[in-house]
Amino acid sequence: MSRFIFFSLCAVAVFTSACNKNGGFYVTDDNTLKYCYADVTGDGKENLILLSPSSEVTPYGRAGDTLYILSSENKLAGRHDIISKFDVKDMKPLNVMAGDINRDGVTEVSLKVYKAAEYDPEPAQRPFFFNVSRGRLEAVWLGSRLARPFVDYTVADLDGDGYDELAALETVPDGFLLAAYSWDNFGFVCYAKSEVFGTIDEIHNMEPPLDWMRIALERLSFNE
Repeated sequence: MSRFIFFSLCAVAVFTSACNKNGGFYVTDDNTLKYCYADVTGDGKENLILLSPSSEVTPYGRAGDTLYILSSENKLAGRHDIISKFDVKDMKPLNVMAGDINRDGVTEVSLKVYKAAEYDPEPAQRPFFFNVSRGRLEAVWLGSRLARPFVDYTVADLDGDGYDELAALETVPDGFLLAAYSWDNFGFVCYAKSEVFGTIDEIHNMEPPLDWMRIALERLSFNE
């Protein structure tokens, strides 16, 4: 096991919801950048977690503007009740995911962001995790990086233990590899990784992948 533990740099950040809860949000193709479904409010009901697009384009694609926590009783397109919404444009989020990564029984929201960090002034993709609690977005882990720069990451139960882990497609000087991380009290530990492949196509078409690699390959984006 590779003992890389990465700590949050600013885990006290809190974003307050600003919304009219009696209003609604009408989901269309134009106002949807990324979305997923999960119970992130702890009421036993699945939420639609949606990231709306901003006008800003990063080297990795268009960034998001607002994070919506919505009711999910209806089909995706159409009106949804707003539970919470948060202005996240300064983080330049590129994707939204959800999973219980710290094994506390609460499903966290994960934003893949493109921004600078306190000790890393160059903008880069970074994994951020939050709890949605009482109308607030509370930081769980705002990582400056993983073990290596990554093309993409995903959150899923990689080992069948009922908890979520993090898998990443990472870059190394001579190519690419897959890495798996689990939570270890204050951050993530890299507990498994693949061999190095010269191209992304090679890693995408590896045969036969281990179970955790197969799960990662089904979920990861391979666009550099």
